[in-house]
Amino acid sequence: FFTTRPSFTAGEIAAIMFIGLSSGVGFFLWVYALGNAPPTLVTLFLGLGPVTAALGGSALLDEPLPVAALAGLAC
Repeated sequence: FFTTRPSFTAGEIAAIMFIGLSSGVGFFLWVYALGNAPPTLVTLFLGLGPVTAALGGSALLDEPLPVAALAGLAC
């Protein structure tokens, strides 16, 4: 698969660990919520993922947010 073993900097390892841990915590909270709240209420938050990602990327990373993307988020 790899011709040489990849090497990572400390910052890259920290980023990989952060993504893994935050994904694990998010999944645990999702499963916990499904067991303790009505599924229809928990599922309401599924639609907020793309909105949060687009707005967060625009606010934190200065990514462009064109009108077409806003229209798509509104649908």
